[in-house]
Amino acid sequence: MTTQRIPGARFLGRNPGGGICTRRNRDLTTVTYLIDIDGAEVVMGKRCASRTMGWATTRVEMEAVSLLRVAEVGRRREVVFAAYPHLRAVWDQFAIDVAEYRAAGFDPSYLAAPTGYAAVSTASTTDWMWGDEPSWVEYIDSCLTTN
Repeated sequence: MTTQRIPGARFLGRNPGGGICTRRNRDLTTVTYLIDIDGAEVVMGKRCASRTMGWATTRVEMEAVSLLRVAEVGRRREVVFAAYPHLRAVWDQFAIDVAEYRAAGFDPSYLAAPTGYAAVSTASTTDWMWGDEPSWVEYIDSCLTTN
């Protein structure tokens, strides 16, 4: 069994529930990890996934948690855009501005984000705003009426 990274392998995340590790043909009862190898989605256990990616087993889990967080923030952002459609245009325009600034050789971290962009970013990443009684709507409203 090789311990080197497979070129072209891309980590897709964690899949709760069991399955069969396609690398070792081993039955996994709790969690599997999904990896894209040359366009094919492959199911593996943590150890096989770590060897395939060339990572430590702890990094496999950290990457899986990170991907879940990114997906959740993206979901929240889409909820905000559904409630405030005009903010999508603000978000997209600022992304274009950042890309143009970076292409010109400048550090985009000095660009001031528009209020709408900052409000969406904060609302989608702040967990307490998404509890039992979501308060992100009040936060967005207060940001938009203040400025």
